[in-house]
Amino acid sequence: MDLAAEKEEFKIYDRGDYLIFDYMISKSDTFDSPVALEMRGIAFDKKTERVISLPFQKFFNLGERSNTIASKIDLCNQHTIETKMDGSMIRTIDLGDGKWRLGTRAGVTDIAMMAEEFVAGQHPDTYDTFIHNMLMQNQTAIFEFCSRKNRVVI
Repeated sequence: MDLAAEKEEFKIYDRGDYLIFDYMISKSDTFDSPVALEMRGIAFDKKTERVISLPFQKFFNLGERSNTIASKIDLCNQHTIETKMDGSMIRTIDLGDGKWRLGTRAGVTDIAMMAEEFVAGQHPDTYDTFIHNMLMQNQTAIFEFCSRKNRVVI
């Protein structure tokens, strides 16, 4: 199924060496398949078709869908509840040969470049080591970027 062709809410960004699949809006039937849930910024190398960035799949707010109604969420097991900061999801994009960039769901954007500047100015060796370790395990590092320059208002 080619979701980008079948549903107007999906878009493919051509970023030169890689493609990013993302959604623009969410309708009631946008995420009606497991594949659609993965279309939240997933990136593929154009030559090898290898996944080079796999951010979190689409998730829904409490009460947004029938399966997220509070009474259906099992809180019997040990868990931790965290505060969700109003920032932008930033993830790594593996460019190969140990090179990487940070990106938003749409790829390398102005917000992603602000996050790269932050990383370069705040313990760059620590971030670089962590990111390289993640890439060596074929994992995507995901961060929440919060900045007064990037105010997200819900």
